[in-house]
Amino acid sequence: MSVEVIRGEQLLKNKLNMLYAVGKGASYQPRLINILYNGNKESKELCCFIGKGICFDTGGYNIESIGFIEDMYLDKCGMTAVLAAIESAVNCKLKVNIIAALAIA
Repeated sequence: MSVEVIRGEQLLKNKLNMLYAVGKGASYQPRLINILYNGNKESKELCCFIGKGICFDTGGYNIESIGFIEDMYLDKCGMTAVLAAIESAVNCKLKVNIIAALAIA
């Protein structure tokens, strides 16, 4: 496995302006985490999973009305599902190649 983390102003250099903008006001820098699992070195096939880990409290303003914001913490479920999928592939030693891209803010 290999992991690449692009964070903060590095996002701008990689033209990931929206991800940077969403998380720039938060306590922690926004980041894009790329995880590569190379379980089948004989194959060039690559499966890609993309997960959003962006919650309502990333430093912006609350524009949601009451009754809609209470479960917005679930916005991170895409990222957690992708992370669980690649972790399962590693633990089961699956003969596949996977790249997981996690947008986190």
